[in-house]
Amino acid sequence: MDDITRSTHYPDSPSSPAITIDESNGLEWPESNAAAPDIPDYLQDTYHWAYIHPRNVRLLDREIVVRTILWQQHLRLQRLAFAEIEPGQSVLQPASVYGSFVPNLAAHVGPGGRFDVVDVAQVQVESARRKLRDHPHATAYHANILHFRGKPYDAVVCYF
Repeated sequence: MDDITRSTHYPDSPSSPAITIDESNGLEWPESNAAAPDIPDYLQDTYHWAYIHPRNVRLLDREIVVRTILWQQHLRLQRLAFAEIEPGQSVLQPASVYGSFVPNLAAHVGPGGRFDVVDVAQVQVESARRKLRDHPHATAYHANILHFRGKPYDAVVCYF
């Protein structure tokens, strides 16, 4: 891997390694053949049904669900979050979220910036990658954020 650039790695199957190296922006990620990150106990034990189970992820990752959970305040909350971020900045989101927040933030950051989403759940990474297909400046990584070492970001967004 002499010439490593921004990665938009899409695994061929759920069992394919999804961790990538991206030295174009100074990130140090485990090599692509590294083992997938462990799902934390709290996520596995308490929230598996909502964030790990593939069928439920497909059912819950809808705007109607987000609108309901956030009492119709999701767009207002997005606007407030986006007001703190300028187009062209580099932004880290240490977990994927349901609904349109991920692609909307990628659009807000714009092609002059960088938007990275990191999640330990492969199903959430795959969902984020689908949402980010139209945003080449955005990447979803399958990794544990606790092992992240890279250049500073202009903003870190922990949303909902």
